[in-house]
Amino acid sequence: MNKSIFSYSLDTGFIDEDHLILSGDGSSLHIHASQYGHQITDGNEEDPVFRFSAPDADIGWDSDLNSFYLGFTFYNISCHNPSRNIDLPVFISLEKASRHDALTSISATAQLFDMNPDLHPLYMCLDSASDSLPIYQYFRLNHIIPVIDHNPRRDSSNSGNEKETVNQNGIPVCRAGLEMINYGYNHQRGRRKFRCPLAMGKIDHCPHKDECSSSAYGRTVYVTDGEDPRNGGPLLYKSGKWKQIYKNRTCTERINNRVLNDYHLHQMRILNKAKNAFFSIFAGINFHLDAWIKNEI
Repeated sequence: MNKSIFSYSLDTGFIDEDHLILSGDGSSLHIHASQYGHQITDGNEEDPVFRFSAPDADIGWDSDLNSFYLGFTFYNISCHNPSRNIDLPVFISLEKASRHDALTSISATAQLFDMNPDLHPLYMCLDSASDSLPIYQYFRLNHIIPVIDHNPRRDSSNSGNEKETVNQNGIPVCRAGLEMINYGYNHQRGRRKFRCPLAMGKIDHCPHKDECSSSAYGRTVYVTDGEDPRNGGPLLYKSGKWKQIYKNRTCTERINNRVLNDYHLHQMRILNKAKNAFFSIFAGINFHLDAWIKNEI
């Protein structure tokens, strides 16, 4: 993304820097070329030579079509401005189709912050493809709260672990098999407190009352950020506020759709990565120009 374009949108309030929520997502960019290449006749049939129309493209998985494809991954980091009802990309990149979005989410964010060191978003929304502990740790170290949907495959991989006390929503489960009650987050200690549902009056009786705690306060469990950054942090997974913030991630899906379909990047039949990257960024600039013109009308 052109830095002067981005800076103007910041200065004019099209991007709310004080309440900035960023979201990242990738989309499959298909290249209309043969993955097998074209054989060049050179008189040596035993050792044929092949020419590839798109030598810098590779094979990736298109989850929407549930099939492999030849091409690239169009990745964007964007934000939504609810007061103006606009979606604006802040960073666009074109990556190998075989590269996982989890890797691109880190490299793209690092490049964005390197180009804009004064940018301090509050939250970063990503889909379940980026549900990885190092990604949580990276954003927390940069003082950004990650809002990432959990990958059900990771949760099911822990189903056989008897020591696991936190369910797929990040809430500790007591001996009675009930979710414990969220009792707030301690910013100084970086941990969230959960209390016994019996002590909190959520249930009338419990057969494990004497085993858990003899105190009238009930059993208490803490989930600290360092031990479990995936479920820790000031924003409880799947809470009302979490869901409200995570809705912002749909802006990246709308931008992906507009770039690939409305701007016809899919139909251009461009094989070269550099040319595809040029038209991708050009489309991203048009998003900002459209917003400026819309504001003037």
